[in-house]
Formats: sequence, structure tokens, C-alpha cells
Amino acid sequence: MYNPKNILDIARKMKPLLVEQRNHLHMYPELSFREKETQNYLKKALEDIGVSHHEEIADTGLAAELPGKQTGKCIALRADMDALPLQEKNQKSYTSKHAGVMHACGHDVHMACLLGALRILKHAQNSVQGSILAIFQPGEEQLPGGANKVIESGIFDKYSPHLILGQHVMPGQAVGTLGFRSGEYMASTDEIYIRFKGKGGHIAVPSMTEDAVSAAAEAILSLKQEIRQEAGNIPAILGFGKVEARGSNNLIPSEVNLSGTFRTMDEKFREYAKEQMRIKLNRIAQAYKLQAELKIIKGYPSLKNHKSFTQDAIDFSTDLLGSSHVVDLEKRMTGEDFAFYSQHMPSVFYRLGIAGKTAGHENVHSAFFDIDEDALVYGSAGMAWLALNFLNQFNT
Repeated sequence: MYNPKNILDIARKMKPLLVEQRNHLHMYPELSFREKETQNYLKKALEDIGVSHHEEIADTGLAAELPGKQTGKCIALRADMDALPLQEKNQKSYTSKHAGVMHACGHDVHMACLLGALRILKHAQNSVQGSILAIFQPGEEQLPGGANKVIESGIFDKYSPHLILGQHVMPGQAVGTLGFRSGEYMASTDEIYIRFKGKGGHIAVPSMTEDAVSAAAEAILSLKQEIRQEAGNIPAILGFGKVEARGSNNLIPSEVNLSGTFRTMDEKFREYAKEQMRIKLNRIAQAYKLQAELKIIKGYPSLKNHKSFTQDAIDFSTDLLGSSHVVDLEKRMTGEDFAFYSQHMPSVFYRLGIAGKTAGHENVHSAFFDIDEDALVYGSAGMAWLALNFLNQFNT
């Protein structure tokens, strides 16, 4: 039977390979739903490990099964694959070779750690009860999200995972740590687009114009205030990051456009709030004698971690790393398409510390994003250890 020392020792010995694989993936990033070279690289890496049973899913994704010595329940391990449309500014040997594309959200790390976990689990295969389903998922960064495509592929109907685990880098969290939060953790992510249209004209002749700029200003303030009041204790936020009003100092434009986002951790309130936005917006438009259009692009749902399985994961991680290396996470209003899995089956989405003395402090989506390479050791060991323990729990 494998113990924490065995797992960590194997991961430490693998570090040069983990660094090599992460660096290769970092050098050759691909945008959402275009991850064909990445898919081919992962196929070869899986075959080198001895995981020959794999299949393409969601076009550019990959699913691979690692069966244990004994049949039983299955758990899924997920890593996302896509990069961001961003020009990297790091000057390293592994800096992106694809102009304007960068792994600035750590998906290269996620893939390398899942490969590392599978290599550890292959070592421990005779101790594995049940089976591991590895999901390399495309398109996390782009709606409608690759998680939906993975679910639609039917792969979960085929293997029926009892639980899915997802690991994500956390800048600023110390390398050698894993972070967890039970229950509500991340927000839904809807895109909000508002357009006011009316008769523009000279500011000095208000009787002959319809003031779309003032209507837009009122909408920003009143909609935000109404969401805050209606939400009460429910985590929720409405914000606007783009305003287009192509007028001038003395010219009211005939059209004003607003772009924003609405986020919450309550799915019922999510739908209620969007309907209230429509009602409020229509009232503002009528008051200013304007036409108003509201377009809402439904994004990822809120992410909720399974409470008892999250506590189990905390306990298992404490056995592996010690209590001082397992941290409590705060709720985040950021979003993740892993949330679709959390609606489909029990799930635990947790954080991998990547911050060392010289790297891992730049936020994700930064052109200077990087990691302390020791994180690859702990990310691989942590995921493998969680998988082993959950499978033994589910199959005994």
C-alpha cells in the first residue's frame, strides 16, 4: 500500500520530466478549441506512461482510462488545455513560441500535473481499486466552454464517475500547499449588453433630443444598486467595464452601448435578477423616451464543491502534506466552466499553490505569469494521492 512518503518521493524523482513537459506545453500554446497539437502531444505522453486506452472527445480534447487491479467505482480527474490570446513578456527558455498566444492561466501546469498524477498512479496500479478517468478538456476560456462539450460527448455515461476532481493554480498561494473550500466557491458568469437608441442632437436643445447618455448613466447606477439590494446576503455583483457613446462635448449621440457582467452564487437569484434588470431597463427607457435593448449571454454556472467530499479531500491532503500546508480558500466572484461538472456529478475543485521566492506571484491572465517549478511536484502528488484515497474509500 502506498503512503504519503512513497507518493512524494515518486513525484520528486519525476520533477525533471514534469518540468520538461510543462515547458513544452508552455512553449506551444493553442487557443480554445484549436488544441490539436496539444492533443497529439498528450496522446504520446499517455502512451509513454502506459495509458494506451484513450479516445478523442470534444473535438480537441482527450479522455484516458487507467484501470486498477480490481474493478469498482471510477473517479475523474480533469485538466484544461487552452491558452489565452496574450503576448508573453517573460524572457525564459520556455517562453511561448506562438506569437500572441500564452498559457497565462496555468493550463500547461494543469496538464503536466495530470500526466504526473497518472504516472504515479501507474506505479501504484496494483493498489488502485476501481479506475481513473483522465479528462484533458479543451476550451475552458471561451463560451460555451469545453466542459459542456465533454459532457455532451457521453464519456461520463460510459464510465459513470462517482466524483470528479479539478486542480487550478493559485498565484500568491505558497508552493507546497493545496487550498480548499466546501460548498459555494465560484460565481456564475453572464455577459450583459445594453443598447439605448433615440434621437441625438445638440446638447443645448434638449427639447429636440432624447438623452441616451443620461439614460445609460442612470442604468449603470440604478441597476447596480438594485442588484445589491435584492441580493441581500447572496454573493452577487453587476458591473460595467465598457461604455460607448460616440458623441462630443456638445453632441448627444443617437446610440449608447454598455458592456458588463453579472455574477452570483445562487442559480435561482441569477434568473430572478436578470428578469428584474429587464423590468428596470424598460422603465428607464420609457422615462427618457428611448428604445432599449438588453442582451444577456448566459455564461458558466456557479461552482459548488461537494461538502463531505471536500472535507475528505482536506483530510487526505493533511495526511500527505501536513495541516499547515492545507489552506482555507475564500469565495471568489471569478468563474470556471468546471462548474458544469459540479452540476452533473459530485465534484471538488481545489487550488495548487505556485508561489515561491521568485515566481508564482503574478496573477493569472498576466503577460508575466509564471510558477515555481516545485509546484509541479506537489500538483502531481496531490492529485494522485487524492485519487488513490477516494478510490479506496469508494470501493471498500
